[in-house]
Amino acid sequence: MPTWKCLRLSDVAHLQTGRSRHNGFALPMVLAVTMMLFLLLTAAVSSFADNRDDTMWQWEMTQAQYAAETGITRIQLMLAERRTVRGTLSFTWDGTKVRVRAQPGPTGYWNVTAVGERRYGIVQTVRAVLENRRWTIVRWER
Repeated sequence: MPTWKCLRLSDVAHLQTGRSRHNGFALPMVLAVTMMLFLLLTAAVSSFADNRDDTMWQWEMTQAQYAAETGITRIQLMLAERRTVRGTLSFTWDGTKVRVRAQPGPTGYWNVTAVGERRYGIVQTVRAVLENRRWTIVRWER
């Protein structure tokens, strides 16, 4: 015995024209996927650029730090050779401007401050206190 089924208006239109209700769905999907890929690519490029900048700043800070430490070592050598240290010693070490100031303290120790300055205004300061017999470092600050 045949079963009768009620047809909706859209089903009737489909039967008449042969078109599906899903026609036109591909274009919005392609646009949505393309937009998602574009956003992901933009985020990845931005993250890469930020990471590269952070690495560059860290490298510059490390180089300034090493240059300042070199300044402390130069003062140690000058004092160990019994040379006088007057005013501020300035020199360039591996592209870093270094200024070192050494002053005798009231208790016989020497206070030494070294400043390393790199590009982009990056400055690192190292302070050391030297004992006056062997010129070894008693206290160190960064």
